[in-house]
Amino acid sequence: MKLFERIRIQPTKLLPWILRGTYLLLLIAILYLSLRSSPSLQELPWLPDWLGAWADRHGELRTAVAYFACGLLCPWVGCRRNEADGFVRWLLSKVVLGCGLLIVLLLTEGVQFFLECRVASFADIALGALGIVLGIALGTWIKKGSSSIRVKGIARKRL
Repeated sequence: MKLFERIRIQPTKLLPWILRGTYLLLLIAILYLSLRSSPSLQELPWLPDWLGAWADRHGELRTAVAYFACGLLCPWVGCRRNEADGFVRWLLSKVVLGCGLLIVLLLTEGVQFFLECRVASFADIALGALGIVLGIALGTWIKKGSSSIRVKGIARKRL
């Protein structure tokens, strides 16, 4: 008789809070960097030089990368384990957070329209939205794969 048919690997209780904190820090960084008076990131002393140079060379693509990172975390940020099931969990964790990210994207681009040294761009909006969708899709795929990891072949005979 099998004692264990499968064993699921459960994340620690601390991991969801680490992911939520990372998500919040990413949102704060996006808001700060989007609403600065200067679009140049090489001026920031806390950002590595290579990253600032890459971001300044790829102005519109950096928007997609930042929102992709936030979208990637959406499946884990949405709601706590056992808080909601089925369609509600899917709706909360992906659609609502994805729409929230899209609203943040639209608001920051709208504010850039009124800033003197910044330029609002439809390409930024399109690439940011693409980053959100791809991030949520990849995050969902990763989460689905990580929650179904099973250890097979563990069985004992009853004495």
